[in-house]
Amino acid sequence: MRCEAGEKIEIISKSYLSLFSRQQFHQFFNEQENIVYIDTGNDAVDLIKGNPSEETIKQQEESGYTGQTVTGLRVKGETILAPVAELYPDVLTDEDTIAPSDISCDQVIVSQPQRRITNQYSALAVNNMLNFIVNQYLIVNHHMVFHAKKGYSRAFPVTEEQRLLFNRTNKGIKE
Repeated sequence: MRCEAGEKIEIISKSYLSLFSRQQFHQFFNEQENIVYIDTGNDAVDLIKGNPSEETIKQQEESGYTGQTVTGLRVKGETILAPVAELYPDVLTDEDTIAPSDISCDQVIVSQPQRRITNQYSALAVNNMLNFIVNQYLIVNHHMVFHAKKGYSRAFPVTEEQRLLFNRTNKGIKE
């Protein structure tokens, strides 16, 4: 989908751990007329307590490598590309009520450790989406999923149905 140069649309990107923040961003997204919302997130490493079994240790070693990046789009008050909370509804039902201002980054890192390579995959996916939006006024992919340990990502391109909805909403926009 391509927007004409000169048209104004807000772009927000969320790369924070808090589900509380995602809930706030989701509400903000739905209140806007024109907005691109890029959300990226990945799983934390499972923490082990006590005397774990060998299976639990293996599970912990395999955790924290997956994630997703979603581009939501609203144009003229109509949602063209669903935001993260519509693709992953548990974002809205989770009862994480801690605002980012109520917890330090040090506490988050200890309670929800991240793997550096997974964060790098996440950043690469956001960069991919932003690059096309900023340089070509184009949204190629609606969302991407990735597994950093296995070394793959999968993109879910904008569908023809979404492209047509975008064009109906915006007379004169190029395909």
